[in-house]
Amino acid sequence: MKRTNLFFSQNKKFHFLALIFLLISFTCLIFFWSLFHSFRKEQLAIEESYQSQVSLYNYDFDNQEAKALTLPLIQQFLDSEYVKDSTLSGFTLMEAEGIEIPESNGSTNLAENRVAVSFSEMKEYTTNFQSQLIAGNLDLAADECLINNYIAEANNFSVGDQFTLLTQRGEKKIVKVAAIISDFLDNTAFISVPLAAGEYLFPKEQAGEIAWNVEFQLYHSRDYQKFVKELYQKKLPRSYQVENHEELGKIETQNLKKNQQLTLTLWLVTLLISLLTFFLCSLLSWQERSYQMRYYYSIGISRKQLVENQLAESLLLVIIAIGVSYVINFFFAEKIAAVLFFNQQSLSNGLAVSQAVVSSTVYAVNLVKEITLPTIRVTFYWFIFPLAILYSLVLNFRLMFYTRNFQLTDLIQEGSER
Repeated sequence: MKRTNLFFSQNKKFHFLALIFLLISFTCLIFFWSLFHSFRKEQLAIEESYQSQVSLYNYDFDNQEAKALTLPLIQQFLDSEYVKDSTLSGFTLMEAEGIEIPESNGSTNLAENRVAVSFSEMKEYTTNFQSQLIAGNLDLAADECLINNYIAEANNFSVGDQFTLLTQRGEKKIVKVAAIISDFLDNTAFISVPLAAGEYLFPKEQAGEIAWNVEFQLYHSRDYQKFVKELYQKKLPRSYQVENHEELGKIETQNLKKNQQLTLTLWLVTLLISLLTFFLCSLLSWQERSYQMRYYYSIGISRKQLVENQLAESLLLVIIAIGVSYVINFFFAEKIAAVLFFNQQSLSNGLAVSQAVVSSTVYAVNLVKEITLPTIRVTFYWFIFPLAILYSLVLNFRLMFYTRNFQLTDLIQEGSER
């Protein structure tokens, strides 16, 4: 017997409603699960990043033993098999004497012509003081500097102005004002590492006058205890404290955890509504479907072919629903997740300046974590296939039930009643 389409030509209204239902339910389920999966993945990534950070802080700047943490010793720490990246900062009393401003004929309003100098290569600054950017750009070039509003007003500085810095070696360096920030530590200017490192930092390090702070990024958080043990084996000075950022990571991911709870709740509610709606639709189509199955069975179509056609119909609806919902989520869910993620990130990030009063970032090797957009992956195998299987099983069970024991007279009687 020629295989024909037994069901798709019939009950067009039912098929249309079933397809719309599957599209809506699958799209919502995929969307909410995608958001949950993205936020969960980002939370774990951030916590892992913080847990794998190890900081060496010296809180006793007057302790002579702190000077024992020299660059050669730090290099030994960097050579560890557990270390991926690192950031190094040095604290010392560095003052540039004889600030010379051409526009004011060499006279300044700075206290005794002295200004504390800090070196930095960082493009973004964070601090507990939350000083705001007034003008300019925080991305410093080699010949640029960052000054506070106190210095700017006292000397009538604006972005783009230049002044001459007299170094301790007696050399003159022309510095351009790249940015002005709100009041923060009077008589403090931040200049770039290429301009100042050769003048102060390394000579003072050789003399042991710098208290170094180091932050290591390990490959894995599970290596933390092993790395700490290695630090003490390599004679880490007692004045230094080894710190882990696990608690900070938990704080940073609080908003992500709340987003996960919300999206998971919405997913469960959607799943419950979908199952309930599916059950009601099945009940409504019960009688009409049973009549079709009896009719096709009575005219000689085998039970196997009935089952195959029923299964093909249900699977086709599922495939169409999955395809359309995937396209919808690809264009919308990823953008929505990205907006939600960056909105919650912006709540905790402010435009500010360096946390260290007089500090210098000698080098920074990719320490700052690059925030990646949550990638929306359609992990539909968690819920799509169970729904599809349930859909097929219910229909096929109903088909088998109605084609197992009935007489042709029952079919004729039911048809006459219609």
